[in-house]
Amino acid sequence: AKYPSSVALYQSQHYQEGDLFKNLQAAATLRKLVDAEKAASAQGRKAALKAARQGEADSRRQMERTVAEVQTAAQRRDRAAAALGDAETVLVEARERAQRAAEDHRRAQAALDQL
Repeated sequence: AKYPSSVALYQSQHYQEGDLFKNLQAAATLRKLVDAEKAASAQGRKAALKAARQGEADSRRQMERTVAEVQTAAQRRDRAAAALGDAETVLVEARERAQRAAEDHRRAQAALDQL
């Protein structure tokens, strides 16, 4: 691909040259804009274009909300992963302390047994 980062970002699969690429979200957005324009066309061309622009603004706001939701979910995932890493560290340290305490106990018991 000419722009591999775009491929990774926008495509869940790799297309070959000549393959048909469908962007269903963009198609749905365009359909909404056309429908809004058609619905307002009886009020004149200016009103129809205004309705389409309003539909575009609504779509943009929805996309921004979706992006914000995805970013929030990613941040929560990252925080959870960090917390899990911290918990694993605490667990490993506790196991090491327990092993040292058990070894100290064995040595003390051995010393008592020799008395």
